[in-house]
Amino acid sequence: MQEYEIRDSKPETVRNQLPWYAHFHYKQEADPFERFSQAHLKRGSQRRKGARTQATQEQQGTQIEPILRNAIPPVLAQDIFRNIQ
Repeated sequence: MQEYEIRDSKPETVRNQLPWYAHFHYKQEADPFERFSQAHLKRGSQRRKGARTQATQEQQGTQIEPILRNAIPPVLAQDIFRNIQ
């Protein structure tokens, strides 16, 4: 997985609060950027939460927290994220 922080450039924004993360998933570690299997945006509060978190919640009988995963279309991914180092 490759991850990008998306920060608000407004000076009044609290710098420690990163509201979004872009996640790019790959089938193999050596895959080039454009061969991601899925790409999505996540809220900062859900950055490290995923299917495993939800499976644990289900096994424990607790409410399953919905995790926002907004898809990033391939064209947008290429335009915005490809050349970021």
